Amino acid sequence: MNENEQVLYNDGMTYQVYMTRAFRKHYDGSNLKLHSSAMSNLVLSESGSSNVKHLGKTEKLFAKVKKDVLQAADKFLKFKLTDVERAIIEQERSNLSNAFNSYSLRTSIRRIVEVTDRFKF
Repeated sequence: MNENEQVLYNDGMTYQVYMTRAFRKHYDGSNLKLHSSAMSNLVLSESGSSNVKHLGKTEKLFAKVKKDVLQAADKFLKFKLTDVERAIIEQERSNLSNAFNSYSLRTSIRRIVEVTDRFKF
């Protein structure tokens, strides 16, 4: 695996941890929005990869992933959070709302995963 593939894999898995933790569900194949490929496909689409052209326009993929990520952030805000955790997640939720590409989504996702580490299951 080259460096770009490793970064893509890591970002996809961080997305999957974020989504499964927020929705308190393990990925079982039935809910694709929880799977790492949602983020990986978006990143590939943004880079112009022909491997994901069949999935549609980048803007449409971005809008779907962003909607799912925001929904997950709202789920996190319903957890029993400390004041510090809540403040960070609220700030990152605002950043997610203003995100304009996968990089900005991934930055906030990583931060929320770090902050919610005690909720892993």
